[in-house]
Amino acid sequence: MKGYAISKDQYVHLTEADLKSANPESTQTVDIISFVERDDVPLICLDRPYYVAPLKGVLGPLGRKTPPAGRGRPSSGADLHWVKPKLVVEVTFTEWTKDGVLRHPALVGLREDKAPREVRREEPMQVSGITLSNPDRVLYPEQGLTKQDLAAYYEAIAPWMVPHVGGRPLTLVRCPSGRAKACFYQKHWSGTLPEALDTVDIKEGSGAKGAYTVVHDAAGLVSLVQHGVLEIHLWGAREDDVESPDRVIFDLDPAPEVSWARVKEGALRLKALLEKLGLETWLKTTGGKGLHIALPIARRSTWSEVSEFARAVALRLSEDEPEKYLAKASKAERKGKIFVDWLRNARGATYIAPWSTRAREGAPISAPIAWKDLPALKSGDQYGVENAHALAGRQRKDPWEGMLGSNQRLSASMLKKTSS
Repeated sequence: MKGYAISKDQYVHLTEADLKSANPESTQTVDIISFVERDDVPLICLDRPYYVAPLKGVLGPLGRKTPPAGRGRPSSGADLHWVKPKLVVEVTFTEWTKDGVLRHPALVGLREDKAPREVRREEPMQVSGITLSNPDRVLYPEQGLTKQDLAAYYEAIAPWMVPHVGGRPLTLVRCPSGRAKACFYQKHWSGTLPEALDTVDIKEGSGAKGAYTVVHDAAGLVSLVQHGVLEIHLWGAREDDVESPDRVIFDLDPAPEVSWARVKEGALRLKALLEKLGLETWLKTTGGKGLHIALPIARRSTWSEVSEFARAVALRLSEDEPEKYLAKASKAERKGKIFVDWLRNARGATYIAPWSTRAREGAPISAPIAWKDLPALKSGDQYGVENAHALAGRQRKDPWEGMLGSNQRLSASMLKKTSS
């Protein structure tokens, strides 16, 4: 069934004939929880009839025969309904035309919290050369963080973030109206590609190719913000050779009853296990309840070899201390344990990018942390957009900087030692 939101949790069902006659820009599948009489649904127009909404009771008393303004009005037509300018509505649109008309407007809904005299035309704003539409749109309602705030964060952190994110296939979490509204994962970019972004075609398991998003600089990160991206997830390989992974990621995912002290203990335990193999690791928070241990490797291993190694390490940890760790995703066996998630090391699997925000309350980030700072770390979501500057100020340089020059290799003997 198809329909449109008319207010929070209120929708109107539209038939295929309704959609065709309304000439919508896009449609969306929704759950229907209420209906209105068809006769009570007038057509609400901006410059052409995109949306149908049951606002007869609200707009009826405000009706008038002529437009209230002489400039920027759409051409006349039988479907136009003029009303007195007493209400405020929110619309999305692509741009203002030279004649002062909104191009491709789409009605979002009434803004009963706004008075008409408070409304001002938003002027274009640029961050890292990217024009932000609706820069004041609130993306994190708990903090009141706006699109402009988020763009400024990514612009500031880009020198530390881009070296670890740039040139890698991405999977994105997009929340166009903010984290509290509808969000969705996007593996493949669709529609017009912004100039600041790139794509790489990757063959899927089905044999078909998909275009994965790639960024190269601060402008690319800000462009993602402009398109409602609140989470950036990475492949463990680079775009120039997606069949040769260069990262191994272990995700320590604790059961709800596991203490934070146990999570930190698990990170140190895993670090020590890998050090015995001669491997150096780096640490970051997840922006959630766990920690990520990152192992950079030379691009000489296959996905199967990397996955097999990661599984062997997780099994070794769980076999040494089965009362604390689990190497398989089993809810039945997970109580009181930490799942050592090694599954992020398969071809096509992803992990949250360092410095990426999460689409969660508090605007947390996945923050790289020096191992020496682990004892003082209070939680996996301790750092967010609002205190990231304090973290960066204390660290003074990227705690993952040393990873970029690492050339350590996985070997058959390492796998044998881990499995024995």
